[in-house]
Amino acid sequence: MAVLRQPIRPALLFVPVAMLILAIFTTGATLLLATFTVFFRDVRHLTEVLLQMLLYLSPCSTTSRSSPSGRLVVPGLQLALR
Repeated sequence: MAVLRQPIRPALLFVPVAMLILAIFTTGATLLLATFTVFFRDVRHLTEVLLQMLLYLSPCSTTSRSSPSGRLVVPGLQLALR
């Protein structure tokens, strides 16, 4: 935070809680898919295709042309990269 000259906000205390929730969800989804893969071998191939489609269809940042300030803006963060 000091390098970017950004103040520390109270919402930053929620990061460990969010990481724990994400870890629990990921573990559950992985165990569910692993169980389905034991019974249906095609789940492995369908998962690969669906994850690739998801990554292509959900961009994580906007382009600099669509940003009014002309900078790369990352949604969810109060930070703009030059």
